[in-house]
Amino acid sequence: MTDQLKTIHYNDSLSDLSCVLEEVGTRKFLMDFRHAYPRHFDEIVAQIGRLESRSIPVLLQKPNAASV
Repeated sequence: MTDQLKTIHYNDSLSDLSCVLEEVGTRKFLMDFRHAYPRHFDEIVAQIGRLESRSIPVLLQKPNAASV
């Protein structure tokens, strides 16, 4: 599969997911997904909190004794 086809397939998958969330509701979808794919669900939960985390600029970081 070419990169362009992979991108199209990925975008179609996102669109399909959005439609399912609207049709059945986010809560029901997540409950069903957790039941069917528990490991994937756990990974999504772990990554959700990392989406909004912002990195600290280097100048504001405390120097690490091991790297000095």
